[in-house]
Amino acid sequence: MSNKAKIITLSVIFVICIGMIIYAIASGDSSFKDALPKIIIIMIGLVISVIKVFNRSPAKSKLNPEALSEDIATAKAWIEECLVSSGYRADYTLDSLKDIDRFFDEHSGDDGIIAGNKGRILFGIGVYVGETMLALCGGEWVLEDAESEMHIKIKLSDDSVLFPVLRTMARYQYGNSNSIYAYGKKSCKK
Repeated sequence: MSNKAKIITLSVIFVICIGMIIYAIASGDSSFKDALPKIIIIMIGLVISVIKVFNRSPAKSKLNPEALSEDIATAKAWIEECLVSSGYRADYTLDSLKDIDRFFDEHSGDDGIIAGNKGRILFGIGVYVGETMLALCGGEWVLEDAESEMHIKIKLSDDSVLFPVLRTMARYQYGNSNSIYAYGKKSCKK
């Protein structure tokens, strides 16, 4: 049950208990007055339950590194094939990142190719960008603490950390001011 559903359920029970207390006091019925201490104890329990629900922070689940590694390999092969077959360079060089920027310029927008399969395409391009950075600068994917596919990162040989999928999403959302080529050039200082 979601936190929202729990809160609604607890709120309904709380309102019913308040109603019962008001009825017991107003009616003069001794059976309700006898039950009043139990009702108050139930209400205190409900208040404590609501406080616990509000104070509970959701557990952050981690992705399985092996499954994520397979997703990266699959995305890498798929996006490389898509880029090459569409006339874009995908040779893991710094200049190939210019073609990634060109891809975004030509296929972003409501009627662009990306809009039709945004998640898969952005993840695939993010993987391509990450693999290119690793080819240029050395380093490795860091998958052990990834909370989502968009938060996967690479650690370069100089110990700097990059989030290529997030950068790819920023390029799509904010345009050329988040150039992938400039990102690659700056990150690898080449």
